[in-house]
Amino acid sequence: MADVANAVEAAMPGRVVDVNMHRVMSNGLTREIDIDLGKIYVQVKGGAADGLTGRIAKTQQNAGRMTVGLAPEMSDAAWKNAALQGMPVFRTADDLIAYVKEFG
Repeated sequence: MADVANAVEAAMPGRVVDVNMHRVMSNGLTREIDIDLGKIYVQVKGGAADGLTGRIAKTQQNAGRMTVGLAPEMSDAAWKNAALQGMPVFRTADDLIAYVKEFG
């Protein structure tokens, strides 16, 4: 996760607000956020990325902030499922950076 945050920071200095922190959500519960990019939260998941889409949905719903995923080893089927649900999930830091640059 630190390498992804470092890559984003190198590409867009000052964009990384915080890494691996807890934020209080609108429902009063605390949720771990892997990377805070100001306008965007990034949830990073290793391995098969089980539960990533649910984590993204809950974070976005309760934080009121765009939330995307980074899952380098996510299966094609899970990646397509996330896309069908309108959830941006990236497999590389470069793809994430390109999206963040476009998003603003």
